[in-house]
Amino acid sequence: MSPLERLLAEAIPPRPPAKPAHEPWTPAEQARHWDDLGLALNGWTYKPHTPASRPNRAADTQHPTPTINARQTAA
Repeated sequence: MSPLERLLAEAIPPRPPAKPAHEPWTPAEQARHWDDLGLALNGWTYKPHTPASRPNRAADTQHPTPTINARQTAA
């Protein structure tokens, strides 16, 4: 028997079954996720911008929206 024949005669072990991508998390995995998320956020909370605190953007101030008057629409 040649080396190639011996190699081809060997049993190929099957792959282990793959874990589904959308399998529900275990309670331990959920707890770890929430702990990691809490550490990442580190007490951060969402504060929406009010009109007075909204940042001024250069694009908004350099190029104002053009207005159309009656003379422009009649032409």
